[in-house]
Amino acid sequence: MRHATKEDLDRLETLLQQVRNVAGLIEKKRGVFYLKSRAFLHFHEHEGVAYADVRLTDGDFSRLAVRTAEDKKHLVSAIRQRVMTVSGSGASTRSSSRPSTGLQQEMPDGTAEIRSASAMRRHFLRRR
Repeated sequence: MRHATKEDLDRLETLLQQVRNVAGLIEKKRGVFYLKSRAFLHFHEHEGVAYADVRLTDGDFSRLAVRTAEDKKHLVSAIRQRVMTVSGSGASTRSSSRPSTGLQQEMPDGTAEIRSASAMRRHFLRRR
């Protein structure tokens, strides 16, 4: 079993796009995702079959085959469920096609906390 190559990941691009849309995951390098500061998901290939190593519990990785569309659907669903469990949030999909910048965080009262000086400047310049 070897780590997925660029060509292997090319064949999984549709799946990778779906995983990228799960809020809370960070893609450190192509096909390698972190949840918070911990490795969460990466891919392997063995004898023409792709496998996902995903941390669905607090323990070790689980290895899941991603051969069929049903396998991929199950993987994305399991990822969303785990991210919601870990983050304690009901939001499991990014609301736009742009990646999350982490500059704003919605507060319980509906306001947004801006996390950097440059984001604050942009925010106030837009309001003029």
